[in-house]
Amino acid sequence: MRIRIRREFGQEPTIYELPATLDGQDWASLSLSAAMAYVQRRYDPSLAYALSCGRGSCNICVVRIGDEVVTACTTPVTDDVLIEPARQKLQVKDVIVDMGLVKKARIAPIRDPAAFRLSTPSNASVEEFSSG
Repeated sequence: MRIRIRREFGQEPTIYELPATLDGQDWASLSLSAAMAYVQRRYDPSLAYALSCGRGSCNICVVRIGDEVVTACTTPVTDDVLIEPARQKLQVKDVIVDMGLVKKARIAPIRDPAAFRLSTPSNASVEEFSSG
């Protein structure tokens, strides 16, 4: 199992190899947050990611997987997953985004309704911010 984390836009992601299981559990039953915690503790203590509620209700751990913004605490790990910051403009460090700006983005007028959608991994609801 391996994961890739893009810590800076425009740069190649860092690849991390994970053991087959963690404390006897398959990675498929664990969240992206658990994988990032493992990477931070075992490989790179400088990796910045947000700890959260673990239920997907606070949305502080949002990350981008492909073209979707999801909560890292409720999204299962898949092999070769690419984890990126939710939005480049909001990036503070690594996959952490400025939540103050996220709140402003949520209440700002929506210029392109197609860019604003809901994603529901594991019964969690995460808003994807409009690009404006």
